[in-house]
Amino acid sequence: MYVKLTYDNKAQVSAELLLLIAGLMVIVLIAINIYQQYLNDFAGEINDTELNDLIDRIDALNDYV
Repeated sequence: MYVKLTYDNKAQVSAELLLLIAGLMVIVLIAINIYQQYLNDFAGEINDTELNDLIDRIDALNDYV
């Protein structure tokens, strides 16, 4: 009788652990999606301003050389 009760507890713990892992995976996937959108917006911002500024400065240095 005690062995069967212990086995049931292990099964419950395993099921809870699987649900916990599944919940964490959902949270991670949502965070990755949000972070990906942020990086795409950030990359566009960098390409528009800082990269063009850097290219202009390099071209200005080439004029001196």
